[in-house]
Amino acid sequence: MKKLDIVIATGNKNKIKEYKELFKGYPINVTSIKDEGITLDVEETGSTFIENSLIKARYVASKLDKVVIADDSGLCVHALDDFPGIYSARFKENEPYSSKHKAILEMLEGKEDKSAHFTCAIVFIDAKENVEKTFEGKCYGRIIEPIEGPYGFGYDPIFVPNGKEEPFSVLPDEVKNDISHRGVATKLLMDFLKDYLK
Repeated sequence: MKKLDIVIATGNKNKIKEYKELFKGYPINVTSIKDEGITLDVEETGSTFIENSLIKARYVASKLDKVVIADDSGLCVHALDDFPGIYSARFKENEPYSSKHKAILEMLEGKEDKSAHFTCAIVFIDAKENVEKTFEGKCYGRIIEPIEGPYGFGYDPIFVPNGKEEPFSVLPDEVKNDISHRGVATKLLMDFLKDYLK
């Protein structure tokens, strides 16, 4: 497998950390847009996770002569018509996640269905080779009262994946990365990269 430098089109330190963990053991060097001196000055106007990922990846790829990965992800609560969905990061934007958790739990009051899923859409662009690929991963589970833990970020404290008793915030990274939406999408990306880098 050839060595590959990949720029992750995000300013989110937690996402960068997660990607570095996911790519461990592969000849892949991960940098962020901050490392590259770029700000992600682009509006996410897409109506799906994939569309928003494409917007970010194409923007960064237009600024750099490097391989770019962008992802868009979010929590989709079934009883709320998949809200917050693509608005997960922008919902109550300037408030802490504890406030977002509280709001979602309030919206679910009186509803029996607490099922939800996380979606992650990853876009891979190698502008030099004119290659653009998309990968989507989902992780199904349910919403609970928040349990803060040493792991995870975002909506992790209120989401318990199917087959587990504890939320992502309590599950170690290696467990989360194996079953999470980003983990699933990244496995699809890695299957593609194994062939791509031969």
